[in-house]
Amino acid sequence: MINQTKPAVVFIADSYAQKHLIGGDQDLTTGEWATGMQTIVEKFRRSAEKVVWLSAPPPDKNIAECYGKRSSAPADCISEVQNYWIDMAQAEQDVAAAVEGVWVDSRPWFCKDALCPAFVGSTPTKRDTAHLTRAYGEKITPVIAETLRNAGVLPATG
Repeated sequence: MINQTKPAVVFIADSYAQKHLIGGDQDLTTGEWATGMQTIVEKFRRSAEKVVWLSAPPPDKNIAECYGKRSSAPADCISEVQNYWIDMAQAEQDVAAAVEGVWVDSRPWFCKDALCPAFVGSTPTKRDTAHLTRAYGEKITPVIAETLRNAGVLPATG
C-alpha cells in the first residue's frame, strides 16, 4: 500500500514490550528486531518522503493497580525509564539513521529527569502501561506538533 500511494510521511509507532520470535518463546534481541525492522522499511523507503519513528512511551505502572487502592496517592504511580526502553530506543534510532528516517523521542511528553508520573496535574497520562489517555493526548497535542516541526516532520508555522 505504501509503495502504491507514495505518502509524504509514514509514521512507525510500537510498544517496546519484549518481542518473541514467531513460533517460539525465545526473546528477540534488540539487534534482531532492528535487522527485521530495517528489512521491512527498505521495502517501502523510497516510496515515502519521510519515515518517522515515534518512540514508545516509557512503560510504567498501570494506573489501575497503583492508584485507587485505599492507601495510594498519585506519587505511588511514578516510574522510571528502564534500560530495556533505552536499548529499544537506541535500536530504533540506529534503524532510522540507516534508512535516512527520523526518530522522535516521546520521553519529554511523559517523563522529567527519567521519572514518569502517571498523572500530570489531575490528568492521567496513560490508561494502562503504554496507551495514552485521550484527555492527556488532547492536552499535549501542541507539544507533539512542536516536536514534529522541530524534527522537520511538519512544516514550520509562520
